[in-house]
Amino acid sequence: MQMYLIMGSIAIIVILCLILNKVTEKTSFPTIILFLFIGIIIGNYVIPNFEYRNYSLTNNICNIALVFTIFSGGLSCNYSISKPVIPTASCLATLGVFFTTIIFGFLFHIIFKIDLIYTLLLAATIGSTDATTVFNILRKNKLNLKDNTASILEVESGANDPMAYTLTMIFIALIKGTNINIPQFLLLQFLIAIIFGFLFAYLVLHLIRKIDFGSESINVILILSFLLLTYSVTNITSGNGYLAVYLFGIYLGNNYIKDKNYIIKFFDSITNLVLIFVFFILGLVVHIENMSIYFPRAIILYLILTFVARPIACALVCFPFKCSIEQFLFISFAGLRGASSICFAMLALVSLDNAIIQLFFVVVFMIVLISILFQGLLLAPLARKLKLMDNSVDVLQTFNDYQENSDIGFIKMKVKEDNILIGKMLKEIHFSSVRIAMIIRDNMSLVPKGKTVINFGDILILSGDKFINKDNISFKEVYMTPTHEYCNKTITDIHFKTNESIVMIKREKETIVPFGDFFIKPNDILVLATF
Repeated sequence: MQMYLIMGSIAIIVILCLILNKVTEKTSFPTIILFLFIGIIIGNYVIPNFEYRNYSLTNNICNIALVFTIFSGGLSCNYSISKPVIPTASCLATLGVFFTTIIFGFLFHIIFKIDLIYTLLLAATIGSTDATTVFNILRKNKLNLKDNTASILEVESGANDPMAYTLTMIFIALIKGTNINIPQFLLLQFLIAIIFGFLFAYLVLHLIRKIDFGSESINVILILSFLLLTYSVTNITSGNGYLAVYLFGIYLGNNYIKDKNYIIKFFDSITNLVLIFVFFILGLVVHIENMSIYFPRAIILYLILTFVARPIACALVCFPFKCSIEQFLFISFAGLRGASSICFAMLALVSLDNAIIQLFFVVVFMIVLISILFQGLLLAPLARKLKLMDNSVDVLQTFNDYQENSDIGFIKMKVKEDNILIGKMLKEIHFSSVRIAMIIRDNMSLVPKGKTVINFGDILILSGDKFINKDNISFKEVYMTPTHEYCNKTITDIHFKTNESIVMIKREKETIVPFGDFFIKPNDILVLATF
């Protein structure tokens, strides 16, 4: 009976959180914070004499959640859009975290007279920014920013957890008195992560392309298995598992995978689910009495972190890359803290269970709470105030689940009774900037050929520099493996379905409008239109 009550309670909590998420969808309120509040309320008021203290289990749950969160950040990162800002964002994700940790740790030590090694540990746990919260705010508010600022934040927040984790592990080892060679530790952490992150990503991509598993869900299971394998093997061999899964995601997200949108949305859903659970569990751990006691200290530390340590660290990184004042101000304020900070604080609590670390955990928890509420609500208004909003571009194109505009678009045109094209063969028609990619006649699609005659009522799909009216027409990408039935054939040799036609081919970095004698090669990506 108890098991059923627990399962039912978890289901109700998830349903409640999802409903609240939908209710607040059109507001700037960071809904991730709701899960924390529900955990706090249930742990402190709903269940009498409830005391959750299983820190080891919570730490394991947090580790799993971070694997999915960091992987999803890498999977969604659009490298082609982010490429110009990779140097800036990478420095923010590494040097920025290091500078923030050192500055914040020293100021914490000076103000509160706590041993420096302990204050540096707390600073390390809270040194990274939260990818999920930043992504959600950017997406929800459609917050595209000038000068690739959105891409900088996306890459930085997605990639800076590994550095914070490494620093946390170093300070834990120093407090324990473990003999640690820091340069060697750093080298192994990052080198092993790079090797296994890209190696396992290449292997799973190769398997998906070479073997037709017959189902998109099987591909998801395969990627999930390789994801866990990447994290496990990297950690076993003294590498940084979080960096490995981030690079694993980057590689997969920026290569062609069949049904990539489905895969990305699946892992987004899994990430949201585990975050709901993690924030709820973390809410159970903290007691209101402790929060009220340490609230003044948490406020002071939050102000130091947000308005002193983070801005100085960002200035040291951003200005050498010639960032504008407005961009610098926004980036420094956009350093929201989130689940990863609490997870690293939980790691410290499990590794060093003493009074100081218990105090630190409560303080980190409260700093995250304040950060998500305060900065999360003010991020969009600040972008407008600094005049960084760019309405000409969709922020979603910085993510891989956005269907990037090709340099070729499509127009749907119906041939009316007074159209001068009626009765003409295609070889007699000469357009200056568009070509006829497909003809739809009586709900049947025709592959256009030179002798095809245009009839009244035909629907012409023209390829050009316009955007398509997608009514009743769907498009899909098909990757050409060497064994695919369309591969190594000309278009005229292919027997398409009656309502299907090729309208575009992507070959490496080239986009091609094909004709009948066009030869399809392995690794081509066909864009098929279905009426």
